[in-house]
Amino acid sequence: MKKCFSLITILSIVLFLCGCDSNHKSEFYSIQRDDIEGYEAFIQKYPSSTYVQDARERIETEKERRQKEERERIERAIEEQRRREEEAEKRRIESLYGNNSLSNGAQPYSQWYGKNQYYDNYTPHSEIIVTAPRNSDVVVIVRYNNMNGSVAGHRYIQAGHSSKIYLKNGYSYQTFFYYGKGWYPDKPMNKKIKGGFLKGEAFSKDGSSSYLIDNILSYELTLQENGNFQTTSSSIGEMF
Repeated sequence: MKKCFSLITILSIVLFLCGCDSNHKSEFYSIQRDDIEGYEAFIQKYPSSTYVQDARERIETEKERRQKEERERIERAIEEQRRREEEAEKRRIESLYGNNSLSNGAQPYSQWYGKNQYYDNYTPHSEIIVTAPRNSDVVVIVRYNNMNGSVAGHRYIQAGHSSKIYLKNGYSYQTFFYYGKGWYPDKPMNKKIKGGFLKGEAFSKDGSSSYLIDNILSYELTLQENGNFQTTSSSIGEMF
C-alpha cells in the first residue's frame, strides 16, 4: 500500500508540474514579441518555468531591435539636418554669386596655372582667339599637345565677348571650353583647383590638337546649327 501511495504521489506531482508548465506555455506564447515588460513580468511570476530562458532571449532580441531602430532614427535625423544645411548653404551661395561674372579676359586659375604669356607685335608668336556664346560665359584652357599636357594659357570670357591667348610658336595645342553662369570662386573643381560656375555647366573641347607657327586660331562658340566649328564633348576630369 505504501508503495502504491508513493507512486500515486509522484505521478500526481509530475502531472501537476506538467499542468503548470502547460499553463506557462500558453501564457508565454500569449505575450507579444515586442512586449519587454510582459516577458519581465512572466519571469518574475514564473522564475522556475522552462520558458524563462526563452523570455530572456526575446527581451534581449527586442532591446537590440529597439537600439538599432533608434540608431537608424538618429542617423536619418542627422542626414536630414545635413541635407537641410547643404540646401541652405547652396541657396546662400546662389543668392550671392548666382549672377556673378568675372571681368572679360580674367585668369581665374593663375594661382595654379601661372600667368598667361604676352607677346608684342614684333615678337614671333601664335594666338588663339575665342568668342563666347551670347547666353553663357566660358573659361578657355589651352594645353600643350593634349589633355595630359601642362596648361599654356587660360582666359575667362564673358558671354558675347572675345579674348585672346598668346602662345609660343612651334608647339601643338589643344583647346578646352568650360561654360556656365554665376561664377563662384570657392567651388572645388578637383583636389586643388577652385573656381567654377553654379549654373548651366557644360564642358567641350576641340577634338584635335593644332600645331601653330605664326598662326591665329579662332573659335566662335555660337549656338547655330550649321556653323563651321563643332566642339567635342569633354568633362570636368579631362578639363582640370
